[in-house]
Amino acid sequence: RPSITAFVSRHEGQLGAHPLLKGFRVLLEKQLGDEFVWRWLLQEEVLLEAGDDSFMEQAVELLACVLRRADPAAGDDDIGDCEVGASSAGVLAWELPAQASDPHISRLVALLPRATRLEGRATGELRKTRAQRSNVRGELDEDGGLCLGGLLRCNVL
Repeated sequence: RPSITAFVSRHEGQLGAHPLLKGFRVLLEKQLGDEFVWRWLLQEEVLLEAGDDSFMEQAVELLACVLRRADPAAGDDDIGDCEVGASSAGVLAWELPAQASDPHISRLVALLPRATRLEGRATGELRKTRAQRSNVRGELDEDGGLCLGGLLRCNVL
């Protein structure tokens, strides 16, 4: 199963993958330093139309390893700059675990291509939730950041 670095190296040359990679990067950067969890809302078509079946499978695997699925219809504060619409049908919602620390998130950001190397606009929209992060500065990190290694080699299936 691909790690984050393997996914990036495999797909960063495909223009169809750029909006997803850029959106993922924007989510991680937005989360840095914020006391509340941010939710990333994506239309399912983003994964279906960005590449072939293997892209979709690997993208979902990557997201499932790093993020957790959330309810797109949850009544959290809508602070996003876009609108998904009244219906959440066909919308996927992802967010970082509340325990994710800024040191870990920074290491994830470093693994993604710089925004200037990615074409187009970031896909999806961000919404700030009411859920507070429990480990922003990393005081509760027991591994000094080493558990990130598990995320980089995460196997879902």
